[in-house]
Amino acid sequence: MELAQLRDALSRQLAGRYELDPAELGAGGMALVYGARDLRHQRRVAVKLMRPEQAVVFGAERFLREINLTAGLQHPHILPLLDSGSVNVGGVAIPYYVMPLVAGPSLRTRLDVEGQLSVATALSIARDVAEGLQYAHDRGVVHRDIKPENVLLNESGAALIADFGVARATGADGTLRLTESGTTVGTPTYMSPEQLAATGPTDQRSDQYSLAGVVYEMLAGRPPYEAPTRDGLVTRRLAGPPDPLQDHRPELPAPLVAVVSRGMSPTAGDRYPAVRDLIDALAAAAGGSESAGMSPRRRRSWLPLVVGAIGVLVVGAGALWYSRRPVRTLTDGAMVILADVENLTSDSTLGPALRVAAMVGLQQSGSFSVYPRNRLRASLARMGRTITDTVLSEQLAREIAYRESGRAVIVLNVAEVGGRYTIAARVIDPATGADLAAHQVSAQATGELLGAVDQVVTWTRRRLGDVNWEQATPLPLVTTSSLPALRVYAEARAALSRSDWGTVERLAGRAVELDTGFAMAQMLRGQYFVVNNNVQEGLKWLREADRRTGRLTEVEQLNVKSLLARAEGRTGDQLGFARSLATSYPSGLHWQLYGESLRNAHRYHDAISAFEQAVAIDSTNATAYYNLALAHKEVGNSRTALDYFSRVDRLDSLMLLTDYLNQQWGHTYVTIGDYAGAETAFRRMLARPQPRDQARGHRSLAYLALYQGQFGEAVASLRRGIPLQPPGSLSEYRDLLLLADVELTRGNSAAARVALDRAYLIFRKNTIQAAAVMFGGHQFVRAGQLDRGRLLLDSLVARAALRPNSIQDQEALAILRADLALARGQLEQARSALAAGRFENYAALGLSLRAEMFASAGQLDSAVAMAKAATESRTFGLEVQQDWLRSFGQLARLAEAAGDSASAREAYSSLIEQWREGDADLPPLVAARRELARLQAATRR
Repeated sequence: MELAQLRDALSRQLAGRYELDPAELGAGGMALVYGARDLRHQRRVAVKLMRPEQAVVFGAERFLREINLTAGLQHPHILPLLDSGSVNVGGVAIPYYVMPLVAGPSLRTRLDVEGQLSVATALSIARDVAEGLQYAHDRGVVHRDIKPENVLLNESGAALIADFGVARATGADGTLRLTESGTTVGTPTYMSPEQLAATGPTDQRSDQYSLAGVVYEMLAGRPPYEAPTRDGLVTRRLAGPPDPLQDHRPELPAPLVAVVSRGMSPTAGDRYPAVRDLIDALAAAAGGSESAGMSPRRRRSWLPLVVGAIGVLVVGAGALWYSRRPVRTLTDGAMVILADVENLTSDSTLGPALRVAAMVGLQQSGSFSVYPRNRLRASLARMGRTITDTVLSEQLAREIAYRESGRAVIVLNVAEVGGRYTIAARVIDPATGADLAAHQVSAQATGELLGAVDQVVTWTRRRLGDVNWEQATPLPLVTTSSLPALRVYAEARAALSRSDWGTVERLAGRAVELDTGFAMAQMLRGQYFVVNNNVQEGLKWLREADRRTGRLTEVEQLNVKSLLARAEGRTGDQLGFARSLATSYPSGLHWQLYGESLRNAHRYHDAISAFEQAVAIDSTNATAYYNLALAHKEVGNSRTALDYFSRVDRLDSLMLLTDYLNQQWGHTYVTIGDYAGAETAFRRMLARPQPRDQARGHRSLAYLALYQGQFGEAVASLRRGIPLQPPGSLSEYRDLLLLADVELTRGNSAAARVALDRAYLIFRKNTIQAAAVMFGGHQFVRAGQLDRGRLLLDSLVARAALRPNSIQDQEALAILRADLALARGQLEQARSALAAGRFENYAALGLSLRAEMFASAGQLDSAVAMAKAATESRTFGLEVQQDWLRSFGQLARLAEAAGDSASAREAYSSLIEQWREGDADLPPLVAARRELARLQAATRR
């Protein structure tokens, strides 16, 4: 295949995402490398394309699995894998992957220019490589091709391991799974004997051998083995050990030579247990890390910034620190990370309060976005850190930025001496750790601190190239001038990140008491009440915040207006505010919120575009990928949806173990008929430590059982889950109603009454969301408890009056009104309630009620049409799933009454097929089989 043809095919595949350079950056036996521009992030990248002949020999699918394996390796000394895929040329799927383009040379280039390196330099590079390898080995990944060409040196001289594309995972027995039996992948010069022979076992000690070979070359100035051809090289390797290192560099200490020799032992068992042991032995043999020039990494301290009575910045030339010239020009929502404020005062609450204020100021930028603090848990998990570590330190912020495409790290410090304060700021390059700029501001007392933060934020925005930095509203005006109120509000935000809603409401209320005009605290109170179904109180506080737009930044003005519109059910207005947020203040979060608004409005294709914008800005935004999965599921792309769910699982392994999110994941498997996949997803909830999560897992398993007609199993799952729910909660109420629905269908009216009585008590003591009120009323009607159904209807009338523009609330109200009216024989009232247009949220139930209404009026043709439409409104995992399943029996009865026996037989057959694994004694299934047999017999006669 012509290389030009191959490049053209790759260019077409990447169009719109990457723009390839005209010529190759390099070529090897396995792959071709092209330079490219990442059009979304405006950065230089390298695209590595497997050679077609290698794809045929080794198998592209196998190679792509290896890429996916190593995509999770995130370490400062491992070149990250940014993207991957395959391009089809001539029927051959040829894999590629994308990585950052490192500005510095490879170690091979440096060795070609300098020959021998100093001991200190060689061991410094080796230590970087060893740290990266040890990280990979600890995660069961062996590189298999360590060589100078795969060690890149950035501008600061730090080493990065490249080309994990041929890495493999070790198996349960610790051995390496090779690409093919008897096939070797790697470079013979540095390859371990066991890898060269392709007989196995091959484990992390193979990488140790290769690293020792690289150290040999750095010290000797030549590779350990040389030959003009690959075959000759293999022959030379098999002939014996390399030339003694002292032959090329006699002055080397004997202990150092011995360590390198042990690292290259032909027998794996004679090498060091791990690469960390090799590098420690090298450092000790060279006379210790200090004498070897490898000074330990040190934590930057802010204390030198405070001298005498007030802090003084320790700087060299003032031009670097105080220049007005941008040190980075960030656009299109490029991400920066604001570390936690380093608080050198005795007031422990000051740091979080000032960070909240700084975040508000930075979020006014329309040029860059700020890393969401609530993403820290997921980032830590991807890095293999303990999730309990909640301090976003400078070092951690830098590491996250380096791994997750952050363009800058912002670090603030507050110090106090003698009642006077200094707030200092630095902008840091994540790749090198170098300070790009620094600044400090003094405050004479606590009352001036917010003004000082405002100055620091304005300076930061200017240095990051924000063209609108001068238009920022002063922070004391758009947050609060009360530092005590800000302290309490910061605690409330921290509680929000923990989903500790009770503490959120208490602290937000206290912040409003301290500053009655604190609009952001009022907005937070409104969010609390809306989330907890107290819409009336929620609307009150959101409207209070909306009346104080002068106390909010433009970003927060749009936020509160969007929240208010959504709470009031004004879908069109909410979409407009969400779109303004995304376009005026682009960030992964804002595009994600806009996409969610579009998805809620059933504009799924537009939602997909918005979510793609979100992940283009922030490729680690697991929530945006989750929403992409939901949107694709809604348009029928279930396989694509599952691919996105898998990506979410890789980015944030806990996210899909959250009640509704987990249900949607499992539901997607259901849409393709993979019930085993759905069950596996749901059962992961049962392993969660929180009883409430386990309860939701049992509920989802109950829905799956009901979907298949296994009502006995569903009852067992619900009875296991209900005791795990918080007593008196909305979740317990819903589970009890579902249990009642199932027991009514099974004919167990006494058990249904017990569940309904418990649900009714919960309803009387709580504010229940509209959909759950409607479902409760529906179950009381089914059980013949019309008086209770009427009480729930009255509650729903009051609830819907609060949100007259909410399609969902008004639809729920219409359904319950019609349900009660039909039960009482009030046909006109039912007709009036159902006169609205199509049902968007509860289609199966609404259409079934319409069918019943038309049948009661003697309009059988219309009744059959409505029942048929109900059967086509497939539903899973919501209460109306049961009404969808019941609609098949309704259609069969109505069709037969209308003289359409064929449609009746088809409806019964569909229900029997849906429940082919169902309970043999299930009354609806028994009746369907009996009636189908009767109709078939009549047809034969």
